[in-house]
Amino acid sequence: MNSRKDSFLKSLFAYVPRAFVLLALAGIGLLGNHYNWKLPRASAVWSGAETAREDWCEEHGVPESTCTICHPELVVKPWASPSVTPSAQVTQDAVRTEKDPLKCQIHTLRVEFASSEAIEKAGLTTQPAAERPMAETVEAYAEIEFDPTRVAKLSSRAQGALWRIEKGLGQSVRKGETVFILEAAEAGKARMEVLDAVAMLELKARALERVRGSDGFRSQNELLEAQALHRSAAIRLESARQGLLNLGFSYAPGDLEGLAPPDLAERVRLLGLPRAVVASLDRESSPSNLLPVFSAIDGTVVALNVSLGETVEPSRVLATVADLSRMIAVLSVSPASAERLSPGQKVFFYPEGETGEGVGGRLSWISATVDDATRTLRAYVDIENVSGRLRAQTFGTARVTVRSEPTALAVPEAAIHWEGCCHIAFVRLGERVFQVRKVRVGSIERGYAEILAGIAAGEPVAVLGSHVLKSEVLRSDLGAGCCIDEKKS
Repeated sequence: MNSRKDSFLKSLFAYVPRAFVLLALAGIGLLGNHYNWKLPRASAVWSGAETAREDWCEEHGVPESTCTICHPELVVKPWASPSVTPSAQVTQDAVRTEKDPLKCQIHTLRVEFASSEAIEKAGLTTQPAAERPMAETVEAYAEIEFDPTRVAKLSSRAQGALWRIEKGLGQSVRKGETVFILEAAEAGKARMEVLDAVAMLELKARALERVRGSDGFRSQNELLEAQALHRSAAIRLESARQGLLNLGFSYAPGDLEGLAPPDLAERVRLLGLPRAVVASLDRESSPSNLLPVFSAIDGTVVALNVSLGETVEPSRVLATVADLSRMIAVLSVSPASAERLSPGQKVFFYPEGETGEGVGGRLSWISATVDDATRTLRAYVDIENVSGRLRAQTFGTARVTVRSEPTALAVPEAAIHWEGCCHIAFVRLGERVFQVRKVRVGSIERGYAEILAGIAAGEPVAVLGSHVLKSEVLRSDLGAGCCIDEKKS
């Protein structure tokens, strides 16, 4: 019996050192956790009053741990441990646990600074929400092109060799003005047919007069035959005249009447040529097969594709004349954005690489076909270009105004932040407090954001430095925000 008792006591005494070690480790752990694993001063362990005196800033009359003048890093430093009090502290009136923006409670948060000096050191500035004109726009890439209704591709109506260039590249030209003169065999042939037809008509007219003037000596059949031949000669002249019109010449039938044969031949030879060219021609050696090429519109020669002496075909484009006073902008718009567009809406085009005001125009048409490669729709904008600022094939950005508000409530765009599921802004409530506001944003234009809901007119909103407030809000929940599930009890 005694032996068993002795054995039990020996075993018990053997576990005492182990128990003592475990208790010592537990005590060290509690002390370390209490003092953040830092070795405290003796006064801190045995006297709390001494700690309070050491944590006091005599110069500024605030606790040393919250003095943002002596410790400016506290302005942006998060609340990392209970032993440090931040200059900007986030408080909340409700728990944020939902991802749904409708149930988000981020608007219950407030950011409070230790003092107004801390706000100033953080670089925070405010600006009151105010009314201003705002416009909601659809933005799209665009390219400037010539108005296709004001472009003329000039070509010859007959084969020939280029004899003279009357208008060079970049020169202005009026409608009907001569741009080129060619030597064309077909033009000489058409002129000769007109002269032949005029001579034949005069001959048949005299024959008809003789038949009518010889009463009693001519039969009725002879009169009818003379009348038929005269009508045939007139038709032949009209056919020859039409041949000249097809080559680009223009003249009235009366222009060639009553002329002596030499004058008639000279008039037909020079038909359609400008006066300056006629004055420079040598009547003896100048060709009679000259064919002028006229401009179809008023404009400027923007392309010249031929040289002197070169043989050209009727299918070849010799030059391009464009009216530069009006251009079109071709927009590439997604089908979703195209649903908001309609003809007549105001558009501003901003050329790539340029600064300043855009060039205004009106939306004229939206294509009904989606491009196979880009899957976008082409929208066309008429733009007046009286100043000549726009150039064809210039790329840029176009903004189509789909909604305009003359008195919209707006704040600077820098005051608006995306928190994860909603837009937020920070409204100053007092000297040291900013409240988080969920806002509904409308259009954004020229650095300002339209506020549809969430802020009243005149309320001061944080602008510059507002990212500091957002950082404090996000850090308060270690980045949870209002879109991360956060279980709290």
